[in-house]
Amino acid sequence: MAPEVIEMAGWSSASDIWSVGCTIIELLTQKPPYFDLAPMAALFRIVQDDHPPLPKSISPALHDFIMKCFMKEPRLRLSADDLLLHPWISQIPRTKVEQSTQEVQDNVTSTDDRAAVLNTIRMYDTITRDSTSSCLEAMHEDDDESWDVDLQTNAPLKLVKLAATTSHSTLPTFQLTHDDAHDPFWADEDVPPASSTLSTSTTTTTKTRHDTVGTWGDTSVGHKEGSKLHHFREADNDDGFGDGFEDEDASKGATSWRCRLSSSLQDDNGLDGFAEPSFGDPFFDSSQRETANKATARGMELLSLLGPSMDDRVVLDACHQLHDLCGHNAALRQELVAQPGVIPILVEAFELKQLHVLHAVMNVVNMLIMDNQKFLENLALVGLLPIVVALVVTPPDNATVALPELASLVRLEAAKFVEQACVSSSWTLQMFIACGGLPLLTNFLSTDDDSLHRIALTGISCTFSIQTIPKNDTCRLFVKLGVLPKLIAVYNRLVLAIFKQHTMQLVDELHKICDIFLLFSQGDVVVKEHMCDLVVLEGLLYSLNPGTAIAKHDAYSMAMVKILKCIRNMSMEPNTLENLDRAGTIPTLVQVLTDESSPQIKDIQNIVLHAMFYLCRINRNRQTHAAQAGLIPYLQRVTQTRSPLKQFVLPIMCDLASASATAREHLWACDGVTFFLTLLSDKFWQIDAMKAIAAWLVHDTPRSTFNKSSCAFERRNISLKTCSSRCWKFCRGPCE
Repeated sequence: MAPEVIEMAGWSSASDIWSVGCTIIELLTQKPPYFDLAPMAALFRIVQDDHPPLPKSISPALHDFIMKCFMKEPRLRLSADDLLLHPWISQIPRTKVEQSTQEVQDNVTSTDDRAAVLNTIRMYDTITRDSTSSCLEAMHEDDDESWDVDLQTNAPLKLVKLAATTSHSTLPTFQLTHDDAHDPFWADEDVPPASSTLSTSTTTTTKTRHDTVGTWGDTSVGHKEGSKLHHFREADNDDGFGDGFEDEDASKGATSWRCRLSSSLQDDNGLDGFAEPSFGDPFFDSSQRETANKATARGMELLSLLGPSMDDRVVLDACHQLHDLCGHNAALRQELVAQPGVIPILVEAFELKQLHVLHAVMNVVNMLIMDNQKFLENLALVGLLPIVVALVVTPPDNATVALPELASLVRLEAAKFVEQACVSSSWTLQMFIACGGLPLLTNFLSTDDDSLHRIALTGISCTFSIQTIPKNDTCRLFVKLGVLPKLIAVYNRLVLAIFKQHTMQLVDELHKICDIFLLFSQGDVVVKEHMCDLVVLEGLLYSLNPGTAIAKHDAYSMAMVKILKCIRNMSMEPNTLENLDRAGTIPTLVQVLTDESSPQIKDIQNIVLHAMFYLCRINRNRQTHAAQAGLIPYLQRVTQTRSPLKQFVLPIMCDLASASATAREHLWACDGVTFFLTLLSDKFWQIDAMKAIAAWLVHDTPRSTFNKSSCAFERRNISLKTCSSRCWKFCRGPCE
């Protein structure tokens, strides 16, 4: 029974966990806890003791498992799911369990043991059946019994007197027959000592019965009783069972079966779930448990020194010893944070004002929260997260001016705590955002510390993973804080570092920033307008033209594909087209398009042509810029293939004829007239081609005067009359 049930504090599933620990103790010792006490005394001990007495010489894993079941506070006990993950259960090899199960099945179903069990059952049935039939016969033969004698109040109780009174009646207690003398198992039942007296003192009484049954002689029941029971008697100096079983055939079968079963259980450790552990297994070494207990006690002793009332030197020394003790021991850290009173000690430690002491305390806290999500959540729950955020923003006592290096170290340790809060769980991440996390992450990007930059990128990426807040709202909040200019500055530093060092060690951070930019480019009009700031666009476009061999690296090329997607997404918004053109987006995209050495050339061509389609539609200035950048030759090559990109290429080509004189100059240099005449053979693009030719004739008549040989209408089997009629109908359509 759990303590909270005894105290009537309410039952919960944690009470069953307490019962699990009691059940384990009962399985180990064959006795439940406090079995030797009275009920009320046992209830008192359950409530007052820290935990029930544990068996000796148990493994450290089992000791830890039972102690987690016997936590006095129900909320501190582990759940059933957590207990299933405990090493005492989870680290047992599955093959060993399956092997033990198979051995048990083989033992039970073996031929000899099964025959012995069935033989024992048959012997028991035979004895029971014979005993029942004997009793029934005795009852039928007892016809002349005088019941008046039994009902007399003053009748003597001794069998001798009773036999004298009823000399001609059947014995009332039980009747022995000649069949019992030949029953090999009759001696297994207890025979009262009075039977011997009964046999000798009633010779006259049973003489009549001798005539019927026959003379017993040496085979009398009394003689066999004495001879058989003699083997079962213990001598005065006999401490064991002796060898009396060897002469009895029936006892020999049952005894041999029991011996074989006992020997099998003793020899096979696989059948014993709690067999003696091997000495070579460190997991079940009791010395490790003692060492772990001493280390935990030492850790708690050191943690108790992290108080505001302690001297700074004492706190510093305790922090250093804790780091040496737990720095490389994850199991000890887990055990230490599970002790009661750790959280209040750590919260009080932040009341210290000296920077070097705060730095040591933050180092210890970051060490304890490493790979421990629950402990971090508990620290955030009690209010430690706002304290750490305040340390990141403004170190105490204006120490930034006096000791800038030490203040930076404190800020870095606090930032590491923030990073753990962002990546551990969505719950701690939401608490961090509620404590002003977005401005804090933005300020991290303003520093020159690369470590803070990495933490900021991780925090921003985690912020977008929250499902309860729309991503567009998060983007609006970030752009209002001015994160994009700071983010592009960090991006440019990464790109320059990659170019100068010719290394791809920073490519992971580069991809992380590209993913963030891609999320911003998918925002609404307000977010895209901030993305089209000249500072941001120039930084993005600069990374698209590295001009070095590093640009041909597959990882870098994949990052550039994400940047091109950002530009394509921004080109879909009409309000951003002017800024894109002013930043030089069109020449940069044309240069990327014509460079076919990139590993991701197919994706790049697809994305760039989509962006050029949105940029060059309607606006003649941007069409002229595209022609000047050298887009026409590439567009002509695309139209000569069966690429599905023709639907984006041909509208751009047809619009160039009416864009400007400069655009037509570039068309003429690329044999644009022949291109449009060839396009007339495509029934889906005949009208667009005729419109382009007509516009060219209107704006540049002398150069576009075609003769028959130059146009080669006959060789291409093009009906000028048909094309003219279609063009005439097209031109008259709007007028009518």
